[in-house]
Amino acid sequence: MAELWDILDKDGSLTGRTIERGRPLKEGEYHLVVHIWIRNSKGEYLIQKRSSQVGFLPGIWGVAGGSAVSGESSLEAALREVKEELGLSFEPDTLRRLYRVRYKSVFSDLWFVCRDINLEDVRIQKEEVSEVKYACIDEILSMIERNEFINFAEAYMSFLVNPCSC
Repeated sequence: MAELWDILDKDGSLTGRTIERGRPLKEGEYHLVVHIWIRNSKGEYLIQKRSSQVGFLPGIWGVAGGSAVSGESSLEAALREVKEELGLSFEPDTLRRLYRVRYKSVFSDLWFVCRDINLEDVRIQKEEVSEVKYACIDEILSMIERNEFINFAEAYMSFLVNPCSC
């Protein structure tokens, strides 16, 4: 069965319509994407390398995330994506939405959580993720400059420098 996405308007509100994943959105239509940034008590972020099998940005580093499916809230999508891709479960009240940006046909929500996670406890979804590691923000910014990490907007990245203390 095809994955359905809720269609949002220019303000990020539900329109009551859906679209099948992969179909083009019309002008003024958007869908929701979430990114989950997990920071440990050392200030390092848990990042993941995208599998060479994925269609979008294979082999590039990023963080857990993806599109919300129809009927999901942003938080529900974030919790599902981190569970699917990394095998990690979080209580809903441990995640905090730091930022929402609209670009092209997407609303992108940046979610943040502080948690010390042993890399041995991560269970990657091999179809999506090939490896995981911790990296500090300076290393991530350098990876972006070398086109090794998804190039998120500068304003987006500024929210990660000091989002809260862990």
